[in-house]
Amino acid sequence: MASEKITAIIDAVKELSVLELKELIDTYCEEFGVS
Repeated sequence: MASEKITAIIDAVKELSVLELKELIDTYCEEFGVS
């Protein structure tokens, strides 16, 4: 079972639009140096 924090993040992501999700992914990649 996922922790409460993880569940909250997943629930928030489910409510994002496609454009918001792309922005989230791009920002995550920039923040953590993922390419």
